Amino acid sequence: MSGQPPPSGSPSAASLRALGSDAWAGLLSAVRTVLVREAHDGDAELVAFREAPTGRLVGGRLRAALSERLSDDVRLWDEVLEVVGQQPALRAELVSALDPADNGHAADREADHRSVDDASASRAREAVQVAKRRVREARAERDAWRRRAEGAEARADGLLAELDRAQRDVGTLRADLAAAQATIAAAEADRDRAVERERRRRDAEIAAVEGQLAALRREEEQRRTEVRRRVEAERQAEIDAKRSASDAQRRAAEDRPPRVVPGRPSRLPRGVEPGTTEAARELLHRGRLLLVDGYNVTKQHRGHLDLETQRNWLVQQIGILARQRGIVPTIVFDGQTSSGSRPPTALRDVRVVFTAAGITADDELVMAVVGTDQPVVVVTDDRELSARVRVHGADVVGTRSFLGVLP
Repeated sequence: MSGQPPPSGSPSAASLRALGSDAWAGLLSAVRTVLVREAHDGDAELVAFREAPTGRLVGGRLRAALSERLSDDVRLWDEVLEVVGQQPALRAELVSALDPADNGHAADREADHRSVDDASASRAREAVQVAKRRVREARAERDAWRRRAEGAEARADGLLAELDRAQRDVGTLRADLAAAQATIAAAEADRDRAVERERRRRDAEIAAVEGQLAALRREEEQRRTEVRRRVEAERQAEIDAKRSASDAQRRAAEDRPPRVVPGRPSRLPRGVEPGTTEAARELLHRGRLLLVDGYNVTKQHRGHLDLETQRNWLVQQIGILARQRGIVPTIVFDGQTSSGSRPPTALRDVRVVFTAAGITADDELVMAVVGTDQPVVVVTDDRELSARVRVHGADVVGTRSFLGVLP
């Protein structure tokens, strides 16, 4: 950088290095002011000058480098002169220390500075006029706000007066409210006394009504007891009548000789069609062995019931039939599940058989037919079972025909 001639309008590096200590100290102060004010963070060299201790810039390498930079950088030198211009004595010393070749340029710059100062004075006068105008406007605005404030104070006084009146009205209303509350309290006390009197009167009426109701209930219970006795007596009489009729029917059946020709299979009387209810009545006479395919009957005619209820119903019905006709019935059910219980086999007139594991009711019925020489009737709608027992001479009655014989 030192090998290039200094640009026009800037001092030489040699003349800057030759400055006295006081002039150099003033120059350093101006340089730091410019570097702090303008920042120059993008220029590493200027940042180094700004951050370096003052003692290192007084002499040596950094002083020479700063002198070179001020000599090369016209813009930086002009900024420094602008700061130094506020100190006339320092500015004159710096200008006098420049090379003679540079004095003309320095004088030109001084003239430029004077021209700048005149322009600054003109701008200052204009700024004063603007400031005076703004002061006048501010005073006018202040007067307007003062008038507004006075109006607001007047309105505030009016509002305060209204507030006083409202507070007086509130006091009056509070007094009225206290009086109304006292009246309400007295009314509530009267109401409570009236309610208590009404409650006692009502309780007395309720007690009287409850006494009458208890008497009516006793009378109703006596009436119902009497009705139950009459109904029970009528029912017992009806049962006795039915029993007498059943006994008479049974005795008549016992006394009437069977019309079927016994054998295996039996021969029905002339005119009686096989598979009819009439044929079932003829076959089910005293002493006849009856085998019933239990679930084949119940699941067709009582399938909506659970299995235990189905079995109980069939046992009860066949028990009545056995007493009336003197037959010997056996009901066969497939092996009983763990969830059920045996039907009431205490009926002496009915034998109930549950097949063992691995044996079906059909097999049990076939074995029962094969195991006896007596005339036997099998009740089932199962075609395969019917064919199997007919081979061994059994009479077969359908479930619907059989139910027609039941009482």
